[in-house]
Amino acid sequence: MKFIYKQIIAFVILIFLLFGSLFVIFDKQTILQFPANNTSSFIIFCAICLSLLLLSIFLFQRRITRPLNQLTTFIQRLTDENLPENFKLDNLRKDEIGKLNKQATQLAVHMRLFDQYLKRVEKGTSWTDEANHVPGSEKLHFILFQIKEKEALISRLRKENSTALWHQEGATRLYTLLQKSTGDFDQFLNDLVLFLSEYTSVPQIGIFITEESGNKKILRLRACRAYDKKKEIESIYEIGEGLPGRAAYEQKDIHIKDLPEGYSYLTSGLGEESITQILLVPIVYNKHSLGVFEFMSPKEIEPHTVSFLKAVADRISSEIFIRKLQKI
Repeated sequence: MKFIYKQIIAFVILIFLLFGSLFVIFDKQTILQFPANNTSSFIIFCAICLSLLLLSIFLFQRRITRPLNQLTTFIQRLTDENLPENFKLDNLRKDEIGKLNKQATQLAVHMRLFDQYLKRVEKGTSWTDEANHVPGSEKLHFILFQIKEKEALISRLRKENSTALWHQEGATRLYTLLQKSTGDFDQFLNDLVLFLSEYTSVPQIGIFITEESGNKKILRLRACRAYDKKKEIESIYEIGEGLPGRAAYEQKDIHIKDLPEGYSYLTSGLGEESITQILLVPIVYNKHSLGVFEFMSPKEIEPHTVSFLKAVADRISSEIFIRKLQKI
């Protein structure tokens, strides 16, 4: 504020010099008699003094008071989020007011960038590097980058927590199903497929069970649902034959994500949809293949759904083994 103080002191000194010069040039008696002896000259002198005084006030208003008022209005509007785009401050001044104007202008730019970032977050769009193009905005950009990183971390943790809760809820419902299902084996399989269809939203689910046919083992489709409707389909594979037979033979999951157009179709009330993904999960107990789950979908089967379906196959393997021994 040194430069502003200098301007104020200069205006005050100018006024004192104006009147003090009278006492230097003239003695006291001459000054006191001057208005009476030189009326016209005194009036002119007073007019000049008044003009200089008004000029000093004008310059003070223009150089100090008006810029400060403009800066106050700028900050107030910025605080109220009502700052027009064309509201500009004089950043060319070399004094303290000029420095304040530059800082206020940079603050306004940073607040606009931060506001843009918040709007992008609300819309779910990505944040680009606009802040890099603003002079002196490295700290702001670093803060926004940290916010973005923390936001991504929170989003990931929320998703993981949601997935864990979904798995836990599914496991609880599966346990309840196993406890209640004590009747016919085929009814148990149909109840199981119905539960998986409703809980995972996979459009078509089937379960093959291993059977003895003569001297060889086969896989027979024992339960199937498509869009929550029971389907009566006769489908048999030998072990090692087709995708279900291969999954049972290798005792490994098979997940094909890019099936050719027309491989298979699902029919619903909206028409036919071409299957694009198929997932086969073997049901294995003590290294013996007891069956195979077959999941078909016209869209991606999410990774968390795949992991849940594998867990289900592992959980029910002992149940199927016991029921087959009891010949239920």
